[in-house]
Amino acid sequence: MLPPALALILLVFCAGVPGALALRLWRRLATDAVEFVFIAITLGVMLLGWFALLLAELNRFSLLAMAVLWAMTTGILLIIWLVRRRGTEPAVVMAPRQSRWEWIGLGLWLVAASVVYFRPHEFVIGGADAGVYVSLGANIAKTGGILIHDPLLGQLDPGLRPALLRTMPAGEAAPYYILPGFYVTGSPADLITPQFFHLHPVWQAVGYALGDLPAELLITPLWGILGCLAVYMTVRALWGWQPAMLALVALSATALQVWFARYPTAEVLTQYFFWTGAWALAQWLDRREPDGLWALLAGLAFGEVFLTRIDTYVLLALPVILVIWFTVMRSWRRTSIWFFVPLTLLTLHSVLHGLLVT
Repeated sequence: MLPPALALILLVFCAGVPGALALRLWRRLATDAVEFVFIAITLGVMLLGWFALLLAELNRFSLLAMAVLWAMTTGILLIIWLVRRRGTEPAVVMAPRQSRWEWIGLGLWLVAASVVYFRPHEFVIGGADAGVYVSLGANIAKTGGILIHDPLLGQLDPGLRPALLRTMPAGEAAPYYILPGFYVTGSPADLITPQFFHLHPVWQAVGYALGDLPAELLITPLWGILGCLAVYMTVRALWGWQPAMLALVALSATALQVWFARYPTAEVLTQYFFWTGAWALAQWLDRREPDGLWALLAGLAFGEVFLTRIDTYVLLALPVILVIWFTVMRSWRRTSIWFFVPLTLLTLHSVLHGLLVT
């Protein structure tokens, strides 16, 4: 097992490498170094998180499987990049937007936020939602799957279930639960179904596999850091880095933000993906860039919101509004496919996940 801090650094590095390679392959993208680093990490996080969720759904999650998929993806991107590098066309046009003072400000903020955020609430067991998330993440890392099969539960006389299990109110999805957040549906008899959608728990499983429980508890503070940066990038795109820095400091010091950055539930991961999607969508609608990177980033980010929380489907109003707007105004873009295809696929994935797993 790795020390928790080293496990977190390794995780961010492994996310950033394929993300940076993919970004370098996206030609004629005008960006700057701050945007490049954030987009690279975010693309890697979304890709690796999706891999981890698919593996857990197939009961095949393991650190080795994740490493193999990461190596294959990174190797393919690296080979393509080396082949394309022989040409003369630059892969990324770096725009001179960032300032030395911006880097200094972000560095000081990162140190201060890390001191405050990386002090996680150690919810491991109990009735709170956080205990469900942490316990499920550890179980996924140990068993390789989301659903839990308990042989003793399967051998229990059905007549004893009302006495030995906790009864759910009429009309709920399951008649019993064995612990808060762990439902007993009764079919098959040994099945325990964990509550919630499971993109965040599979990331917690990655943390547990890398550095045991201490590293798992640091996954949520990482989302707190990246969620604040997603808001920073949004404000930066609209009004510049100085107002964005003020927004970043104000948000980071908000008690609610500090609480959920330490509390191991899915709120700050949802924040990270939602604001990344909002930023990328604004960039896509504002810029006429030819390759669809902003559209892709927005589609992936909003799609992964639906894999994170079951109560976010209200956001489906957004693509509906865009379809109506593009149709009425006759302003469909060639890059629209990069937004709607990944968003549709990830939304369908979330629906199937809800029907088959939760």
